[in-house]
Amino acid sequence: MTQETFYEAIIIALPQTVTNADPFPVSHGVISRKEAGLELSVSVLRAGLLGQATGSSIYFTSDVVARAKRNLSSGEMLDGEGGYTVYGRLRPAALAVQGGELPVGLSYDMRLKRPIGEGEVIHWADVEYDESAYLIRLRREMEAKFAERHPSR
Repeated sequence: MTQETFYEAIIIALPQTVTNADPFPVSHGVISRKEAGLELSVSVLRAGLLGQATGSSIYFTSDVVARAKRNLSSGEMLDGEGGYTVYGRLRPAALAVQGGELPVGLSYDMRLKRPIGEGEVIHWADVEYDESAYLIRLRREMEAKFAERHPSR
């Protein structure tokens, strides 16, 4: 079994980001806030001067899924990353997709269909959303491409 490393860079810009950065557990390498500031200038220079993409992944190996920050009621609207209703939890991508777990990055402005307990993972089936929305279609396309390349996962 190979060990995969995930690096998380957190750049603090808004006060709510400071309070919401801590719930992101990362089991392997973590770039601290101080180091993230140093990396930012290098990334900007590489992108601006050299036209190189930074931070792009080759494989879809991990995903950050939405979990309830507190007990949530049926009908309540999720407010996404940095809000008051959800935080992200790093998961292996294959398990997150197979389990129908909602990506935290898409958890903004979705209405809950059922009550969700604090710390509970939120699933696609738990929320109302528009399947024809551009970001949802893009996500489904990414998941399909992943399944084509890695049918055993």
